[in-house]
Amino acid sequence: MPREPVERHVGAGTGAAHAVDIGCAHHRQALLSAGDHFAERASGLDDTADRASRPSAAFRRRASLLRAATSS
Repeated sequence: MPREPVERHVGAGTGAAHAVDIGCAHHRQALLSAGDHFAERASGLDDTADRASRPSAAFRRRASLLRAATSS
């Protein structure tokens, strides 16, 4: 994963999911610029960014339980 740009953006106050998006976009462009075999790998970074921006099932379950517990 494009760790350096992600850490830099999180350190500057950007949300984690958005920072991953930015970091992946930066490296995706570098792969596309390199051409051929490297460009084929750019879609893998898109998948990583997509997964990072979606809350996990465990997170959704905990959030649901928390909402239920606080609404009673």
